[in-house]
Amino acid sequence: MLHKKILDDWYGGYVCLHPTDTVPGFSFNPNDKEAITRMKQLKGRNSSKNFVSLITNLEVAREFWEPLPPKLEDCLKKFWPGPLSVAWRASNKAPSHLVSDDGYIALRSPLYKINTWMVKVLEQVNAPFPTTSVNISGQPPILSWSEAVSFIQGKDGVSCPFSDIQLEVSGGAKPSTLIKYDEVGGLTMLREGTLSKELLVR
Repeated sequence: MLHKKILDDWYGGYVCLHPTDTVPGFSFNPNDKEAITRMKQLKGRNSSKNFVSLITNLEVAREFWEPLPPKLEDCLKKFWPGPLSVAWRASNKAPSHLVSDDGYIALRSPLYKINTWMVKVLEQVNAPFPTTSVNISGQPPILSWSEAVSFIQGKDGVSCPFSDIQLEVSGGAKPSTLIKYDEVGGLTMLREGTLSKELLVR
């Protein structure tokens, strides 16, 4: 089964290439130091920069965040599941390698209408499932699946368990919007994506 193959590779320390509801992405086991190193080398990424993680729903997210401010909770109820990634203060249950130096973890509940394999993966992991766009850090994200597959050719320690038949992409043309929220300063746009800041503020 596809979700079992993905999890076997993920727990085995591979970086996994997978489709998402936005753009193609990489994931890795945040509790495996070799997988973390491999992911950062693949992206050419600064070690101080953290990753967005996928989770099944808001209830699961609450386990890894501190209690949510009412305005932020209202925002999440409106836009989740969907292309909105949110950085908020991490709880003591959050994986340390996914927590920023200032104590935040970025989470997103993806919109999967077709890709049932991801639902099964997220339910089985039942913890933040880090994901990042396919590209060298600082360069535009790769938008098409064929280009993403070409990007990993010849690279060791990268898994792509999808065949043309298995692949069901329901994604869009942009990455998710990434915001950071604090009770003093409010909403900060860290990455523009599918949702505009004006829409989120409104």
